[in-house]
Amino acid sequence: MISMLKLLFCIFLIFILYAVITYSTPVEITIDYNETVPCTPTTCAALGKNCNSWDDGCGGTLNCGTCSTGQTCNTGVCYSPSGGGSTGGSYNPSTPNVVNVSNKTISEPVQEVPPVQQLKESPDIKITLSTIDEIESGEPFIINVTVSSKNSLSTSVKIFDIEKEIMLGKEETGTLSFEVYAPEVGGSYNLVAITPYATGNKTINLIYKPLFLYVTQAGNKTYEIHLKNFEDKSTTEVEVIRNNAETVFIDTLNNKIDYRVNLTLTPGDYVFKAKTFSGSSLLDEDTRTIKIEGNPTFNYGEIVLGAVIIIILIASIILFSGKKVS
Repeated sequence: MISMLKLLFCIFLIFILYAVITYSTPVEITIDYNETVPCTPTTCAALGKNCNSWDDGCGGTLNCGTCSTGQTCNTGVCYSPSGGGSTGGSYNPSTPNVVNVSNKTISEPVQEVPPVQQLKESPDIKITLSTIDEIESGEPFIINVTVSSKNSLSTSVKIFDIEKEIMLGKEETGTLSFEVYAPEVGGSYNLVAITPYATGNKTINLIYKPLFLYVTQAGNKTYEIHLKNFEDKSTTEVEVIRNNAETVFIDTLNNKIDYRVNLTLTPGDYVFKAKTFSGSSLLDEDTRTIKIEGNPTFNYGEIVLGAVIIIILIASIILFSGKKVS
């Protein structure tokens, strides 16, 4: 009976060790912005700091105090729109001031709107676009472009920065599928598919939102997170979660930002989350998911668990050898 209790105790110990290793606190990588950067209203505000002088680094808190005559308080910093002043230089909100911190950049976002394309018709070629009628601005969506030609045709079709080739025989019809991001604007927008011979178009409605999250592949298992937040005096959080369990990256930023960071990721399923807050109120959120193929990396927790199990089994065999289990 005592031997049986010892055996049950060993099994119970195995489950306890497994639970501790499997459900231990996930690793979090938090970026700490303590680097010295050029002192401008935008760069210091992006770091949540105050600009003490034009040539020095950022420090202190976002609090203007009393600005000199003719100056304006911008994100906790006094500046003169025409130049000079206590900051020692001018601040032009239309020119982004970029902070380079390792493989990360932070700048003031500038809204990029695709140019209006001129429509062009042809008696021999017809181009039609099929897609959803309404979508949040900056979100990914699919556009199907159907091309019909009276004669044999080999040409390219372009939407935004994506270009694809198509070959058609006489009186033939073909369809191309494009995955694109909606423009970062609000209201009615005219999508245009461009070829050298003719264009096709479709009007969609874009619902404006302040937060835009893009995830693109930058290299072998390296991905770029590109985040834009157009809301001033807000806090933005970005987080990357692997296999719905492990937080592999987390960062928090303040005020309006155009933010980029490159991450090298191991194989797995990833969720990229971004949220922007004003105080305790959620202003907007965005999510992207990707799957990285490849051989799984070593799970050192499982290796340790296996070694512990083997040690316990060996100890149990030695302990119970020559004894009869009651």
